[in-house]
Amino acid sequence: MVSDPHGREVLVRPVAARMELGLAVVSGPYELPVCAACLWPEDHPVVFAGAGHPAPGPRRPGR
Repeated sequence: MVSDPHGREVLVRPVAARMELGLAVVSGPYELPVCAACLWPEDHPVVFAGAGHPAPGPRRPGR
């Protein structure tokens, strides 16, 4: 479950548009949080892929 409203919308919109979405955490031994994503439409033979890590920002309380 995604608790952040923006994060939830990012995940729900492609699925509502009949697209497949695959996400994976691919962090390595350096403890840098990295994720990879693939997105592909059901009716089009193209896969969109990307990877990244969260930008540093202000720390939230409790983190």
